[in-house]
Parts: sequence; structure tokens; C-alpha cells
Amino acid sequence: MAIFLLESLKAAILDIINLAVIIIPLLIFIEFLKEYRALEKIGNIFCPVTKVLGLPRQSAVPLSIGLFVGLTYGAGVIMTLAKEQNFSKKELTGLLIFVGICHAILEETIIFARIGASWHWILFFRILSAVLATLLYKKWAKEDVYEVSDSRRVSQ
Repeated sequence: MAIFLLESLKAAILDIINLAVIIIPLLIFIEFLKEYRALEKIGNIFCPVTKVLGLPRQSAVPLSIGLFVGLTYGAGVIMTLAKEQNFSKKELTGLLIFVGICHAILEETIIFARIGASWHWILFFRILSAVLATLLYKKWAKEDVYEVSDSRRVSQ
């Protein structure tokens, strides 16, 4: 039993280190992008997508990170940017619904194509289902005026 616990602890620590190795450089890269105003350019590129989804313009960067980097690695960046931009819970939930369905779009499509699936149908239906789910949520969810809280803060 003790050996199993030690192996589990070792695996968990290695997983945390592996995530940190990806997320920390991504966050540093995001800071450089902010400094050199590249986030605005990315926002301009993805602005039509966020507009269709009913998401704020500043959600373009977290959306693109989730789409291309993936959900696990992109989650830290998405949450950090969402807190900085003061997304409402409804906006953040809409963003996460879209990214949850349509994350790591390139790598997963390539993987499925390699095992014989039709890549264009996979791509089409993932994007379509992500758009529809996000729009349905945005339409029927109650408006939320509260901002996303930072769970790391100690309450007084």
C-alpha cells in the first residue's frame, strides 16, 4: 500500500511539473504579447468569431489558446486572462463551453485522421457543435453580473 501511495505521489508531482513547464512559459509569452500589443492584433483576427459567439472581444486570446494549445495547458492561461479582463461568469462559461468542445483542434483532428477518420467531417462537426452549444448557453443562461472571483485570495 505504501509503495502504491509513493508511486502515485511521484506521478502526481511529475504531472504538476510537466504542466508547469508548459503553462509558465505560456504565461510569460502572453506577457510579452501584451507588452508589444500583439494581443490586440490577435483580438482583431478572432473578433468575428467572438462576435458570432456573443463573447467579449478580449476573449479572443483565451479562445485561440484553447483552440490551438489544448484544454489542459490552455486552462491556466484562460483563467489568468479571464480574471485580468474581468469576464462575467456567463462570459467565462460561454468561452469554456466553446473551448471544451473544440479544444486542441489541430492535433486531435490529425490524430483522428491518422486512424482513418474523415478529418473534414470531424473538424466541421466539432466547430458546429461548439458554436451551437455556446450560442444556446448564451441565449438561455441568466445574465450574471458578478465577476469571476480569484479563489486564491484569502477571505477576510
